[in-house]
Amino acid sequence: MKQTKEELIKNKQNKILRKDYNAFKTKYLNILEKGKQERRNDLNTNAYKSEELCLLNRLIKYVDNHLLFLKKFFIPFSNNRAEADLRGIKIKQKTGKFRSL
Repeated sequence: MKQTKEELIKNKQNKILRKDYNAFKTKYLNILEKGKQERRNDLNTNAYKSEELCLLNRLIKYVDNHLLFLKKFFIPFSNNRAEADLRGIKIKQKTGKFRSL
């Protein structure tokens, strides 16, 4: 998905075709369905079964939110930039080096 988006941006296109988006969404949902099947097969030995089910259900419920970066190209693929921007602030909070209120 990321590579497709990068190629579209490189080719000066600002949106993905609906059929391509639907194909990615179908693949995404198929992967999640395989995850649910594996979870069902592994219920006896899996200690994290409730957390896994919650995660799978959330991923399915919010599939359009997770794939929003494909529809709106101004949304980045990952949040690495945002996390890096906040890292310095969090470190200062932990060490107490803020000088004023």
